[in-house]
Amino acid sequence: MSEKVCKKCGLAPDLCICREKELEDNRNVSQETAQYFRDFLSASINSAKTDEKAFTQNLEGQAPSLIDTFSDESANVPMKGYSTFTFLDKLFEGIIGVPLNSNTLLTGLPSSGKSLLVMEIALRVASNGGNVCYVTSEEIFKSEAGRYSIEARMFERAKLMGLSIESIKQHLFVIDTVKHTELREWINFIGEYRRLVENGKINIDKKIELLIVDSITMLEDNRTQMKNRLLDLSRYNQTHGVTSIMINQRAVEEADNLAMAGGIALSHIVDTVMIMDYKKVSSWDGSLKQDIPEAKQGQQISFFRILKSRLGKFNAKYISYEITNDGLIKVKTNENSL
Repeated sequence: MSEKVCKKCGLAPDLCICREKELEDNRNVSQETAQYFRDFLSASINSAKTDEKAFTQNLEGQAPSLIDTFSDESANVPMKGYSTFTFLDKLFEGIIGVPLNSNTLLTGLPSSGKSLLVMEIALRVASNGGNVCYVTSEEIFKSEAGRYSIEARMFERAKLMGLSIESIKQHLFVIDTVKHTELREWINFIGEYRRLVENGKINIDKKIELLIVDSITMLEDNRTQMKNRLLDLSRYNQTHGVTSIMINQRAVEEADNLAMAGGIALSHIVDTVMIMDYKKVSSWDGSLKQDIPEAKQGQQISFFRILKSRLGKFNAKYISYEITNDGLIKVKTNENSL
């Protein structure tokens, strides 16, 4: 009878070291696991001590208080509008435009027209003399290789809309994070953006008024970072008087809700959430059919809607639209009813 051999190494039992190696590997894993839990416990204890210290430390000699109070000068400010020169200007009560110095997320399904809308807003604002920072993170702005680039599409649509090309050249500033990959590093991007806003290196007549970001996936290394970076960017815009409209993508293939890449928590950071979506009309869509009477059961329809805004009253109705062959957003809902 042949002598049994190890199935892993093919050696006789007295020569095999597989079992010993397996035991050694298990010991190493156990030691690593134990170290992980020791580190976790130590960090938890240190965090608890820090939290406790916050309530027991002596306040004498600390920095001046950061508590704010009411003042007549800063409190007596009514809501003002920032015109986009599009149908959005009719959707907020008491103003023309979106709320001034607000941060807006525009989300929706792929190919719903989000990029087309913000492109039109950027062109119209720049044509009317407003300084716009346009951030692209999904394709290059300018192409020397014959590509039908963002710049080429903007130029074509500006002519179709009868806008001032010369004014757009003077007032539209582009941060291309696709061509210049170093700008995908958060600190580099913010540095370039700050130079624009704070007039550090660019000689322009007035500061940046409007920020367009297509899309905020550029902020994401992970979900927590996207949330923190969106918060930092929104806070910077608030303190520097910049109105922003930023595109985000849908996280799932469903429409007409706050689901978005990065999680629903992002909707709590910004002032306003708008959606551009499409879906087949069902028997459950009573509000949609009421707002868009021409919508028929089973018909696929594209719609725009404001889901939230913390800055004032707004029109929350479904607004029907279509994308023309020229790549423009055409509102089908009677604009007199907006």
